[in-house]
Amino acid sequence: MTVGNLKSILVASLFAMVIVAVPWEELQGHVFQDLQVYIRMVGESELYGFRFGKEISGYIDYITYEYLWFQLTLLVSYSEVDPELVFSFVTVFCSFVYMFYLYRKTRFYWICLLLLNPITIVLLSSQIRSAFAFSIVLLATQITDKKKYLLAVFIVVSFIHLSMLAMLGVFAIAYFIANRTALYSNEKVLLAAIVGLAGGFILGLVVPEILTGIGDRRGGRSLTTESFWYISFWVAWVGLMILGVDRQKEPTIEYLYSVIICLTAVIATLFGFYSFRFVGLSLPVIISCIPQMRVEYRFIAYVAFSLDVLLLFYYYLLV
Repeated sequence: MTVGNLKSILVASLFAMVIVAVPWEELQGHVFQDLQVYIRMVGESELYGFRFGKEISGYIDYITYEYLWFQLTLLVSYSEVDPELVFSFVTVFCSFVYMFYLYRKTRFYWICLLLLNPITIVLLSSQIRSAFAFSIVLLATQITDKKKYLLAVFIVVSFIHLSMLAMLGVFAIAYFIANRTALYSNEKVLLAAIVGLAGGFILGLVVPEILTGIGDRRGGRSLTTESFWYISFWVAWVGLMILGVDRQKEPTIEYLYSVIICLTAVIATLFGFYSFRFVGLSLPVIISCIPQMRVEYRFIAYVAFSLDVLLLFYYYLLV
């Protein structure tokens, strides 16, 4: 084992311990709602069966009903192990992978500190299903770079959380743009921004209707008040990534992915489809792009992100 890998494991382990050991629910004054839903699912999965009474009517139902996650909750139910303990291990795994990925990409401790923010805390501690699915993807990218294997991983985790199909699409588009040799670096980033705008319109206007049509509870629109101030940061962040792209180097797939996912979330949220969970899931990827910016923009990006984290903690703990 190399010194670099050992450092990555130590930093990731420390981050995972902080996430799981700190009583975040007590600090914020209420329980994690999504976590409580998953705990109830463990009991109800055995009691009521697949999707709590719904039967599979076709192959597509295995994905839309996120069949693999149901089987995992059923396994926990049969094991008679405390589901809170099991989900705590899921949180440890996800937290470890998130920081392991980020530190391996950046090797900067100060950048890694940005991952300790309320968005990530809630994601890793409560929204564990989507975090678990994307953590498997991130871990896979650190094990292999073969596209066929990564595609297989994305397809499998889509049975845990349906949103992984959308994220697979974004990565595929980013890969396509990154390999357009006829385009300059800034042109690739601008093309990614255009794709992000189009994706935002589709996610904000079309996807809710599709989800409603298949009976998915995520089909409704609900624009929360905090989205209006939070959205301004991500608009500025996309601007930083566009202006700060290093024209002497080719933008990575991760850089283009980050531009697309951030702008898609911004536009979709403006239409009332709250989609910043995609940004929360992608934070390790997004933060890892800071060192890829031009030098004069890196400091601005770090300060801006740090101020945003402090503001998030203010709202998370005091408001």
